[in-house]
Amino acid sequence: MPAQISRAKSFNNVQQRWRYLRNAYQLRLIRTGTGVNRDMVLQMAIKAVNDTAGPDGLIPTLLVFGAYPRMVELDLPAPTITQRATAIKRAMEEVIKLRASRQVTEALRQRNGPQT
Repeated sequence: MPAQISRAKSFNNVQQRWRYLRNAYQLRLIRTGTGVNRDMVLQMAIKAVNDTAGPDGLIPTLLVFGAYPRMVELDLPAPTITQRATAIKRAMEEVIKLRASRQVTEALRQRNGPQT
């Protein structure tokens, strides 16, 4: 028999992931300004969350799928690719910081126990 997953636990996981995505999206939207459309900002935020915030730790999707593009030193990337790469890198850094602070908070709560 497969183990049953409680709805509250799965809902809590969705809430945690949503918070990371929302924060990454808002940060990207503020930092990119009006030059990039919202769909691209959402893409960057989702990419950043997928690359950093897995349930069991870091999940770099580029390593999982082997999706590294082949680039030669003579091939210069297009400016939009460079901008997107920079924005994705910054979004990933922000998500890592948010996730680390969340883990510290959870560890402190677990160590200190419930406040009664």
